[in-house]
Amino acid sequence: MKTSFTFSSVLFFTILHINLYAQDIRSVNTGFSLNIHGKFSNWTSSSFFLGDLSEEKPNGPGMGFKVAYGFSERISIFLGYGQSSYAIPDFEDDRTHQLVQAGATINFGATLKSLRPFISAGIGQHSLKIAPIFFPDDIFLEEYVLKVSGLGVEFAAGVQWFLLPNLAAEFSLNSHFGGFDQTTLDGFDYDPEETLDFRFLGGQIGISYCFQ
Repeated sequence: MKTSFTFSSVLFFTILHINLYAQDIRSVNTGFSLNIHGKFSNWTSSSFFLGDLSEEKPNGPGMGFKVAYGFSERISIFLGYGQSSYAIPDFEDDRTHQLVQAGATINFGATLKSLRPFISAGIGQHSLKIAPIFFPDDIFLEEYVLKVSGLGVEFAAGVQWFLLPNLAAEFSLNSHFGGFDQTTLDGFDYDPEETLDFRFLGGQIGISYCFQ
């Protein structure tokens, strides 16, 4: 009887402790999650070919999403897609930047915290379309469609504010550096005869939901 009472007491307090701990959990970063965000970014290139184009309209809004999987509360991996527009106001032009990215994230803080900072790093495939463009020495002023693409590395830092244990508002700053190694004009390969480097800097605000 005494043994049974002791076992029941231990079981009761163990369950009570687990329930109280579960009620204190404020953030979850394990398993699959989806992030949808808006962003504002700046782009530039030190190359002669792209430098003037980037100075005409270096800033623009965009949006994107990421699908992530958290192996633990600390480590997760992600795949993402984003798109930004650098179109010049009052002009019928197309300046679209697309990004396909993959990387890893390190989360800080504990599940008992509603504010949790993070850092991430990865690689991305960048594609930029600018149309129309003109060449100053072209006496016919023919319009061209320019497309460039290439790989870059990326780094980001931010914070998640968990409104619910599996729902968080997310704020981050990010940077992308690399070079465009493929260039076409009106669909034909074009050699700019120089290295076309790029840099994208920006900020993101979004919502993340963890499917746990």
